[in-house]
Amino acid sequence: MYAQISNQAKAKNFNAIYYEGALLVAKLYYKLEEYNIANVGLTMAYINAVDHENLQFQRESLIIQARSFYKQEDYKNAYATMTQLFGVLNEIKDKQQREIIKELEIQYETIKKEQAISDLKEDQIKQQAELDRQKTIKAAFLIGFLVILIPVIALLYTYYQKMQAQSELAKKNEEINSQKVAALKQEQELKLIKAAIEGQDEERKRIAQELHDSIGGNLAGIKLQLASVKEKTQTLNTISGQLDETYQLVRDISHTLIPKKFRQDDFTQLIKEYTKSITSTGKLNVEFHPHPEDKINTLNEIVKMELFKIIQELMTNTLKHAKASTTDIHLNYFEDSITLLFEDNGKGFDTSKNGEGIGFKNIKSRIEKLNGTLHVDSAINRGTVVSIEIPIKNTTNDNI
Repeated sequence: MYAQISNQAKAKNFNAIYYEGALLVAKLYYKLEEYNIANVGLTMAYINAVDHENLQFQRESLIIQARSFYKQEDYKNAYATMTQLFGVLNEIKDKQQREIIKELEIQYETIKKEQAISDLKEDQIKQQAELDRQKTIKAAFLIGFLVILIPVIALLYTYYQKMQAQSELAKKNEEINSQKVAALKQEQELKLIKAAIEGQDEERKRIAQELHDSIGGNLAGIKLQLASVKEKTQTLNTISGQLDETYQLVRDISHTLIPKKFRQDDFTQLIKEYTKSITSTGKLNVEFHPHPEDKINTLNEIVKMELFKIIQELMTNTLKHAKASTTDIHLNYFEDSITLLFEDNGKGFDTSKNGEGIGFKNIKSRIEKLNGTLHVDSAINRGTVVSIEIPIKNTTNDNI
C-alpha cells in the first residue's frame, strides 16, 4: 500500500507524499531485514530528493541507508553514506544559518523602514495640522455663508411647494368640474333621449290604439251588421271581403308603427352601436355578446323594440346609480325563448329595500306585456345581475 500510494503521488507530482511513501516502504523492508531491497528504494528516493533539492528527505533516506549497510556489515558503503549524510547536515545547517541571517537582515531593513515611516508620519502630521488649520478657516467661511443661504433656500422651497400645491389643486378642481360637466351633460342627454323615445312611443301607442279601437272597432261593427243581413248578395260579399282587407290593413299599419331602424337594420348591430356610443364616453366599458346573431335578428319587431327599451332602461340605471366601470350584456336565443343577462360591477343595492325604486317598474311592465320573467340579484358592493327570459312562439315578423 505504501508503494502504491507513493507511485500515485509521484505520477501526480505530489512530491512530499511520494518521499514519505518511499521512506515508509524502505523502513518496512529494513524492519523485515530485506536490506538490499530497502537500499534500492532508498537510493531512488535519495536521487529524487536531490533532483528536487529536498534536504530533509535526503537526510532521512541517508540515515536509514547507513543503518542498512551497517546491518549488512558493508562498512565501506556505510561510511560513504555517513559522509554524504554529514554533507547534507552541513547544507541544512548552512541553509538554516542563511535563513537566520536573512531574517536578521529583514528585521534590520524593517527597522530602517519603520524609522523612515516614523519620520514621514511626523512630516505628514505637520502637513495635516496645516491643512486642518486651513480647513477650519474655510469651514468658518462656509458655515457663515450657509447660515445666510439656508433660510433663503427654505423660503424659496416653501414658496415652490405652495405654488405646486395651488397648481395641483387647480388641476384637480378643473378635473372635478370637467367630470361634473360631463356627468351633467351625459345625464341631460340621457334624459332627452329617454324623453324623446318615450314621447315617440306614446304617440305611436296612441295612433295604434286609435287605429285599433276607433277604425278597427267601426270596421268590426260594420262587418257584424253585414253578417246579420239575411239576404246575401254578391255586392254584400264583395263589401265584406273589402272590410276584411281594410281591417287587416289597419292591423298592419298598427304593427308598422315601430321605429324604422328596427325594420331596416340588424337588431344586434343596433345594440352594438348603442353600447359603442356609451363606451366612447369613457365612463363605462360595455361588452355585448349576442348568440346566435342570425337567429336573434329574425325576432318580431315588437319584441326587438321592447328588448332595446329594456336594455336602454338598464343602462340608464347603471350610469345614474351603479358607479360601475364595466357592464356585460348577454343576449341568447335558445329553445324558443330569448334570455337577456345584464351584469355590472357597480356598488349594487339592497333588493329588499329599493328594488322597485331604480327604474325596474317600467322594465317589469314591458316584460309582463311579453309574458316574460324578471330576476334581480344584487348586494351592496357586489354589483348587479339582471336576468330576463321571454318566451318566443314565432320568430317571424307576423306574430308576437
